[in-house]
Amino acid sequence: TEDIKILKAIAQTGANALHRAQLYEQTQSQARQLETVNEIGRSLAETLHPPQIYKRISRGLHALLPDLSAIIVSQYDPHEQIITCAYGEYDDQPIDVSTLPAVPFNPDGQGPQSQVIREQKTILVNDLEARLQSSSHNISIGPPPYPQSAIYAPMMVKGQVAGILQVQSYYLNYFRQSDADALALVANSAAIMIENAHLFS
Repeated sequence: TEDIKILKAIAQTGANALHRAQLYEQTQSQARQLETVNEIGRSLAETLHPPQIYKRISRGLHALLPDLSAIIVSQYDPHEQIITCAYGEYDDQPIDVSTLPAVPFNPDGQGPQSQVIREQKTILVNDLEARLQSSSHNISIGPPPYPQSAIYAPMMVKGQVAGILQVQSYYLNYFRQSDADALALVANSAAIMIENAHLFS
C-alpha cells in the first residue's frame, strides 16, 4: 500500500512536469510563428510588384508552415460573384493560373472558399477530400497524390473579403488552430499589400 502511494505521487509529479513541458513547447512554437509572421509582413511591405508579392508570400509560408503541398491565392469579385486564382503552386512549382476556370460564389453551398467569403473567418479542414466531395467540388486542381488537409483564410480589405489565402498538406489532420491563426495574420498583410500594389498600378 505504501509503495502504491509513493508510485502515485511520482506519477502525479511526472504528469505535472510533462504538462509544463508541453505548454512551454507550445508557447515557444507560437512565438516562432509570430516572429515568422512579422518577417513576412516586413518582406511584403518592401515591394509593390504583384508577382514579387506572391513569391514572398510563398517563401514566407514555407518557412511558417513546413511541408506544404500547395499554396493558392484567390481573388474575389463581389460584383460578378466569382473567385479566380491569382497565384498557385504545387510542390514548390508555380502553376499556370490562366488555365484554371473561375469558381462561382455559392452563398448557400458548402464549398470552403464560399464559406470563407460568407462567414469572413478562417476555416481549418482536417479531411479535405471528404469536405470537397460533400460540397461537389473537385478534390484538387493538381495531379495526385491529393492534399488531405487545408486552411482557408480570408484576405480582408476595408471590411470585405477581397480574396482567399489557402494552404494544403498531403497529411490528414496536419494543421493546428495556431497554424490557422498565423495564416489569418499573413492573409491580412497580404491583402493590404496586394491592394496597395493595385492602387499603385
